[in-house]
Amino acid sequence: MNKLFSPIYQYFKKHLIKGNARTVLAKKNIVGSIFIKGGSIAVSLVMVPLTIDYINPTRYGIWLALSSIVGWFSFFNVGMTHGLRNKFAEARTRGDNEAARMYISTTYAVLTIVFSAVWLVFLFVNPFLDWVNILNASSEMRMELSILAIIVFTYFCLQFVLKIIHTLVTADQQPAKASLINFVGQIISLLVIVVLVKTTDGSLINLGLALCVAPVAVLIIANIYFFGTSYKDLKPSISHVNFSQSKNLFSLGLVFFVIQIASLVQYQTSNIIIAQSFGPYQVTTYNVVYKYFNVLGMGFGIFLTPFWSASTDAFFKK
Repeated sequence: MNKLFSPIYQYFKKHLIKGNARTVLAKKNIVGSIFIKGGSIAVSLVMVPLTIDYINPTRYGIWLALSSIVGWFSFFNVGMTHGLRNKFAEARTRGDNEAARMYISTTYAVLTIVFSAVWLVFLFVNPFLDWVNILNASSEMRMELSILAIIVFTYFCLQFVLKIIHTLVTADQQPAKASLINFVGQIISLLVIVVLVKTTDGSLINLGLALCVAPVAVLIIANIYFFGTSYKDLKPSISHVNFSQSKNLFSLGLVFFVIQIASLVQYQTSNIIIAQSFGPYQVTTYNVVYKYFNVLGMGFGIFLTPFWSASTDAFFKK
C-alpha cells in the first residue's frame, strides 16, 4: 500500500508547493475543499432518505417549499457581505487592520439591525399568513406550520448575521475553513436526526429544530473561535461601527444584490411552483434528483471560490 500511494502523495506534494505563495494557498484550499465538500455531499445523501423516512415524503416536500419561501428574505442582505468580502480583502492586502475592523463592525451592526427588524415584522405578520394554502398542505397542519415558519425564519435571520465569519475566512483566501464550518453543522444535524428517528415519532417541528439549531450553534462557536484567535485584532466592536462608511459596502454590494435576486428567482421558485401545481410530495421527488445534479455545481464552486479573493489580493498588489 505504501508503494502504491507514496508516488501519488509525492506528486501532489510537489505540485501543491509549486508556484507563487498566493497560487499555493489557492491550490491547498481547493484540495482541502474537495475532501470537505465530498464529506458534505456524503452527509447530505445520507440525511435525505433518513429525513424522508422520519417525516414522510409529503411533509419533507412541505419543509423544502417553506425553506425556499423563507430564503427569499435573503434579499434584505442587499449583497452587503459580498461588498465586505472585497473591501476586507483590499484592507488586508494593504495591511490596514483599522479599516478592516471598521468594515467588519459596520457589517455586523447593519445586518443585525436589518434582520432584527425583519424578524420582528415577521413575528407580527405570521399569525395572519395561511401556510396551509401557501404550501398546499393539509388543514390539520395549520398550527404546526405556523410554529415551523417561526423556527425557520429565526434560523435564517440569525445565520445571515453569524455567517459573516464565512465571508471573512473566504476573503482571507481560506474557503476550505468556511466549508469546514458548514460541514461540522451538517454532521451534528445528522446525528440529531438519527437520535430523533430512534426516539420520537415524525415531527416537522423536531426536524426544523434539528436542521436549524445545530448550524447556528456551530456558527456562534466559529465566531467566538476566530475572533479569539486569527482575527483577534479585528474583533467587531461598537466603537468601530461607522454607518457613514456603510455606503461603500452597499455601493459594491448593490451589483451583487442584482445577481442574488436572479439566483433566488432561478433556484428558489421551483419548489414553490411544484408545491402549488403538483403538491408537496413532488417537491421531494424533484429535490432528490436535483441533489445529484447539484454535485456538478459544487465541484465548479470548489475550484472557482479560492480565486475570487486571490484575484483581489493580486490586483491591489499589482
